[in-house]
Amino acid sequence: MRTTKVKLGAGLAVALLAAGCGDDNTNKAAEKIAEKAIEKSAANGGNSGDVDVDINKDSGKVKVKSKDGEATFESGGDLPEWLSDDVPIPAGAKVMASLGSADGNYVQLATKGDARDVFEKFKSDLSDKGIDLAGEPSTTESGGKGMYALEFVDKNGKVVVTFTSGDENQTIVQIALAPETAGE
Repeated sequence: MRTTKVKLGAGLAVALLAAGCGDDNTNKAAEKIAEKAIEKSAANGGNSGDVDVDINKDSGKVKVKSKDGEATFESGGDLPEWLSDDVPIPAGAKVMASLGSADGNYVQLATKGDARDVFEKFKSDLSDKGIDLAGEPSTTESGGKGMYALEFVDKNGKVVVTFTSGDENQTIVQIALAPETAGE
């Protein structure tokens, strides 16, 4: 199962790159090639070839359906629907990528500011909403850069958020939602 997910992840990245370059004829050909590559990767991972891949070059979304379920990957775009109102999104944050499936969801954001400052503001905003952290936050700092993480539970399940120092006063925020029933 893990092999399939890794292969699908690599295939999705290639598909997005291929579908976004060139003229319409080139895009259509690249889309078909990418779809076939993802389907073949999934089949080799144990899905017996019954995989449907849909790449929408206009929206940047890639949907993969198989007998095991469905997953959607998007580069850029809007905040995903699964993200609860309880999650305080940093001001000015832009969606870099998102992934959604029945097993859990993930979104990566980029925002201006120091990672520690963005992390501290996020914690404060959670507290203002009456949301308690699950355990102690994790912090790692070295050479002026840092990585910070925290967990909490909202109405949709367990949420894990990491804040990582990027280049030029940028912070990468990764939000993962694992429904409480995932893995059961």
